[in-house]
Amino acid sequence: MTHLSIQNIHKSFGRAHALRGISFDVAPGEIVALLGPSGCGKSTLLSIIAGLEAPDQGQVFWEGASLAGIPPHRRGFGLMFQDFALFPHMDVYANVAFGLRMARLANDAIRPRLAEMLDLVGLAGFEGRDINTLSGGEQQRVALARALAPQPRLLMFDEPLGSLDRSLRERLIGDLHDILRRLHLTSIYVTHDQQEAFALADRVVVMNAGQVEQIGPPQEIYCAPRTPFVAQFLELANLLPADIREQDGGRVAHTAIGSFPIDAHWLGPAQLLIRPDAAQPGAQGPLVLHGTLQDLSFRGSLQRIWLNVNGTALTFDLPSTAALPPIGQEMALSLMPHQALQIFQQS
Repeated sequence: MTHLSIQNIHKSFGRAHALRGISFDVAPGEIVALLGPSGCGKSTLLSIIAGLEAPDQGQVFWEGASLAGIPPHRRGFGLMFQDFALFPHMDVYANVAFGLRMARLANDAIRPRLAEMLDLVGLAGFEGRDINTLSGGEQQRVALARALAPQPRLLMFDEPLGSLDRSLRERLIGDLHDILRRLHLTSIYVTHDQQEAFALADRVVVMNAGQVEQIGPPQEIYCAPRTPFVAQFLELANLLPADIREQDGGRVAHTAIGSFPIDAHWLGPAQLLIRPDAAQPGAQGPLVLHGTLQDLSFRGSLQRIWLNVNGTALTFDLPSTAALPPIGQEMALSLMPHQALQIFQQS
């Protein structure tokens, strides 16, 4: 069963093509993240789903019925923005009750619903608080309560945590995940932050230049990117030009730093990805890189190193406890063959 269906959406602004044939479905209760860099079209797509923009081509369906011509206020969808969009002259109660009053609910119906929503987002007892006295995280919870109060059939988020610091974002992502799961609320979440998308979503739609690059569960997206763009966007930066040739009954990728046996179904130009998270110090195993340690950066649970191999700089993430030589010294890294290497056919 499908709640939301996006079918062949195109949108241009003058000569700029914002969306080029976007299609995917969203199941009931599913959280789908639209992930990609600024300008890739994800916010434009959200506006089309909300009814704030009309597509040049294609349609949006809800439970099989076209939404063409249905104005935003009649779609039954909720939308949360990065800037919260709260009313500074209203207290918490009035902000959360705004949508319910617009729906002409009586006060007797509003009060219990509002209390339920504030309790759900962890703000029970905040009804009379001045919005301007709340922290950023508390304001975001008020915005969430306001979006949830009218019981939307689809809830959409446009970079809702982008203005908050990382530690607060981490807490709110966990809370938001629990709330959406508890309510079984179908959701679309727009972000440029892969950690947010992976932590929150059931599936991720990676977008680039108005097109879909890959759709799948977070673990699949990260462990098996389908295009060089997806790999680079996920900070898997060790992409090398390669030439696939037959050798000793198999296929070998020849690169500037050496040759690697690879599982490929074609010959000729390609790009080889060496994953930064699939290496360990030492010269054990069948695949070993020798290079010079150029630099390192401590990242808490891991340390990121830059290794110069035959004039090519590669990045690897190693455990923070791994013993490393001084910067400028030679070192060896062992690659896990079935995890470290991935090949992309040159288009």
